[in-house]
Amino acid sequence: GEKVKAMASLPLVKNKTFQGVLIFLENTSPREWSSEELAFMKMVRDIVESVITRSQTTTKNVTVNKGLIDTYDYLSEYIYIRDEYTNKVLYSNEALNKVLGYDFVGKDSDLLLGANTDKLGSNYGNRIVSNKSINKWQKYIKEFDKTMNICERKTHWLDNSKAVIVILSELKEEMINENIQNLN
Repeated sequence: GEKVKAMASLPLVKNKTFQGVLIFLENTSPREWSSEELAFMKMVRDIVESVITRSQTTTKNVTVNKGLIDTYDYLSEYIYIRDEYTNKVLYSNEALNKVLGYDFVGKDSDLLLGANTDKLGSNYGNRIVSNKSINKWQKYIKEFDKTMNICERKTHWLDNSKAVIVILSELKEEMINENIQNLN
């Protein structure tokens, strides 16, 4: 191939740690790089450093999320993670699969909780807490033949897509009595 006639190299650094080198080559004639070209090279380097940082952060988040998912199988609460937009179940823990009698992964989460009419929860049941990232409410679940505490929290799935973790837990006896008293 062509021989290199001019070269510029810029170090790639993240948190004061050397990550590599970004090299720009010219193979037509020897030359000095203009200040505009050097500014462009620095801009490209900054973008590459940003991508490296984001990639490493995403990898770290995936590792953390995978560790959490492994832990969910040891909890007695019923837990599943659904795609935020399609409601397709991406993960369901062993406790939930056992009580349902089948693996809930791949199913439409509306099969369990019913279709929620809007993001604000007008059909959620007895609403307790709501904000942009977390919803806590209570609802009778036909498959369990009981009213359950439900907590939904926005998160990201292993591929970094938007997801919602749903935790279902049984109402304590005192909460049931309190709810009955509130109705009277």
